[in-house]
Amino acid sequence: MNARTLGCAIVALTSFLFALTGNATAQDVIFYVDIANGSVNGDGEGWNTAKKYLQDGLTAADAYLSQNPTHTVHIWVAAGTYRPDQGSGISPGTRAASFPLRNNVRVYGGFAGNEIMFDARDPAVHLTILSGDLLNSDKDNSRHVVIAKNVNHSAALDGFTIIGGVNAAVLVRDAQPRLMDCTIISRSGSAVRCEGSSFLALIRCVIRSLDDSCPIEVRDESEAVLVNSQLMPAMPEMIDLGEHDGLRGAAVRAKA
Repeated sequence: MNARTLGCAIVALTSFLFALTGNATAQDVIFYVDIANGSVNGDGEGWNTAKKYLQDGLTAADAYLSQNPTHTVHIWVAAGTYRPDQGSGISPGTRAASFPLRNNVRVYGGFAGNEIMFDARDPAVHLTILSGDLLNSDKDNSRHVVIAKNVNHSAALDGFTIIGGVNAAVLVRDAQPRLMDCTIISRSGSAVRCEGSSFLALIRCVIRSLDDSCPIEVRDESEAVLVNSQLMPAMPEMIDLGEHDGLRGAAVRAKA
């Protein structure tokens, strides 16, 4: 990575920050998910009729975008713990299940479940967890909790704690998603894995491996860029991108 590429990366992420907002426009739609108060029969069009499971909210987003491909879907998720094997058509205990990120879908955690305005949410207070612990026993965990495959930077996840996943909590393959204000934790091995030709933007995130493994594993021609984010433990191969408009950047690339 040369100096010009480093500079472009941090500038590009600055533009991402300005582009990513939870306030819906006229061409956007919001679906609501609430594990505590939602219903498996809810249409997801308001908190009173919220979907119970995040997988069903993602399915609703897919259905909407199939008819409105130029629009953007926002999914507002209330506090609670969500597992990838929960939802219509998914068998409980399916370890291959994961939450897929989609183009033009922005998924936001941190809601109490009664907000009208996006800015009223508080992820620090209303903890919203995506867990790969399918049996609530830390056994037979899902292979990956979140997967971003062949998506661009319009795929976004914001305001979640992501924990578990046997092979990595978050897998990014040939994709360019954005994760903001997330805490990503792995009990063993890397918390995040990037494969293929990927560019992962991590903004105000904490990425932590509890067994002191490398928190981010970057393979092939991939790159992870971190802005105002923290790795635990720190990685000596992390490249400092410096500061731009008050944002502190760093990058992790696959070894040559």
